[in-house]
Amino acid sequence: MDSTGEICNEQQQVISKKYLVESILLIKTSCNKLLNTHPMKILLAVRHAKSDWGTPFEKDFDRPLNERGKSDAPRMAQRMAEKNCVPDLIISSTANRALSTARLMAKEWNFPMDHFIQEPELYHASPDTILRCLKKHIQDTHQRVMFVCHNPGITEFVNAFSNLRTDNVPTCGVSAIQWDSWNQMEKQSGQILFYDYPKNLHP
Repeated sequence: MDSTGEICNEQQQVISKKYLVESILLIKTSCNKLLNTHPMKILLAVRHAKSDWGTPFEKDFDRPLNERGKSDAPRMAQRMAEKNCVPDLIISSTANRALSTARLMAKEWNFPMDHFIQEPELYHASPDTILRCLKKHIQDTHQRVMFVCHNPGITEFVNAFSNLRTDNVPTCGVSAIQWDSWNQMEKQSGQILFYDYPKNLHP
């Protein structure tokens, strides 16, 4: 083969590599657009922060947060923001300790309170009741939804609706569960995105 033929072959190889790179970039761009068009739905299951047991004869519903709880809630809100998991809807039990937790977290995000729902049925709710409450308020336009409630219901819910297995969600613990669509929110169907709590040394 003469030098002219060798040059032509080299040029063809360069052109082929160029088209290959352009094709890969095109595929990546198309995939990114698809992911952005159909983002995952994320449910943020939050147990209320540490509460105060120091007042005798106080009703369980009225118990406030203690000092640790008041500091844990904004700290966990900061961790969620670092993970790009600030909700666009908050649903909270109406018990004092749950509402206080949700409000402290919302304050940390400058959250719009017109997207903050107080749900009485979440007080000591079972997993099935939690699901019913969520389906009542969640719309398809919501991408990240946080709900705040109590044990044992929240631990049972996380175990029932995700692939996480835990004996106890700690106070102010956050379980982020993801689905492709809210319509898929059924038992044993969700995937854990992250699981975090105040004493976690590796959030």
